Amino acid sequence: MASVNSSNPYDINGSNFNPELYIQRLLKECSLKQIMDHEADTVLDTQTLHSDMQTLVYENYNKFIAATDTVRKMKYDFNQMEESMEKLEKNMENITNLSEKITETLLPDRQKVIKLSSTHSLLKKLQFIFKLPENLKERISEENYSKAVQDYLNAQQVLNQYGDMPSFQGIHKDCEEIVEELKTKLRTEFHKSEASTKSLTESVDLLLQLKEPADLLCEDFLSHADVRLANQLDYLKDMHENDVIEFVDFGSNGFLSDLCLVVASYKDMFMNRTPQDVHEFSDDFDTKAISRLNTFVMNNMKKYFELVAKRVDNVADTAVLVRALDRFYKRLQAMNVLCE
Repeated sequence: MASVNSSNPYDINGSNFNPELYIQRLLKECSLKQIMDHEADTVLDTQTLHSDMQTLVYENYNKFIAATDTVRKMKYDFNQMEESMEKLEKNMENITNLSEKITETLLPDRQKVIKLSSTHSLLKKLQFIFKLPENLKERISEENYSKAVQDYLNAQQVLNQYGDMPSFQGIHKDCEEIVEELKTKLRTEFHKSEASTKSLTESVDLLLQLKEPADLLCEDFLSHADVRLANQLDYLKDMHENDVIEFVDFGSNGFLSDLCLVVASYKDMFMNRTPQDVHEFSDDFDTKAISRLNTFVMNNMKKYFELVAKRVDNVADTAVLVRALDRFYKRLQAMNVLCE
C-alpha cells in the first residue's frame, strides 16, 4: 500500500506521511479483519524495529567504549614515549659533553699514546724475534713443521729489514740455519717408504712456502710416488695365481686409487695452486708440470695394463672374465675423468 513517491502522505516510510489520512483510507478500503491483520503486522514490525535499534545502540556503544579506551591508551603511550625521548635527548647531550671533555683531556697526550702504542707493538715483535730460534727448534723437535714455517714467515719481513744490524745478525743467521735444517727434514719425507701421499702433500706445501724451487719439488714428488706405485705393481705380479676378480679389485683399490690420489694432490699443489708471489712459479712452469704428470701417468698405466693383460689371458671362464673387465673399465673411466 506504500507509494514509491516519498511525497505521498500515505507512504508510511516517506517524510510526508500523514497518519490520519492513512487511517481514514484504511477504514474506507479495508474490512475489519484486514484492518486487524494490518495492526498486528504493524505492531510486529514496530517491535522488531525497536529490538534492532536497541541492538544497534548496544553494539555501537561497546565500540564507542572500546574506541575511548584505545584513545586513552594511545594518549598514555604517547606521553610515556615523549618522556622517554626527553630522557634520551638528555642522555645523548650528556654523552656528547662527556666525549668532548675526554677528547679535550686526551688531546695533548694523543701523540704520546700513539707513540707508546707503536713502541709496545714493536717490542712485542722484537720479543718474538729474539725467541724465534728457540721456538723454531722446539717446533721442529715436536715435528710441528707447519707451525715452525708459520712462525718463520711471520718474522721474515722483520728479519730481512733489520737482519744487517749487529744485534740481529746472530738471530738472522741462526734462523736461516734452522730453516735449512727444516727443509732437509721435509725433503727426507720423500725418501720414507711409509710416507703417505697426504704427508708428502703437506711437506711439498711447506717447502713451497719456504720458496723452494717448484720444478725440483715436482720431480721429487713424482719420483717418490713412482717408487710407491712400483711396489704395488710388484705385489700385483705375485697375485697372478689369485682369482681374476680379486686381482682386478686389488689393483683398483690399491694401485689405481693411489695413482688417482697422486694425480689429484699433484694438481692441487702445482697446477691449481695460487702463487704467493709472482716469482714462485716460472713462466713455463704449467707446461712443464703438465708434461711431467702426463709422462708419469702414461708410464705407470702402461705397466699396469701389461700386468692386467697378462693375467686375463689365462682366464678360461668367459663370464668371470666379463665381470672382471667390467670392473676394470669402470675404474679406468673414473681415472680418465680425473686426468682430463
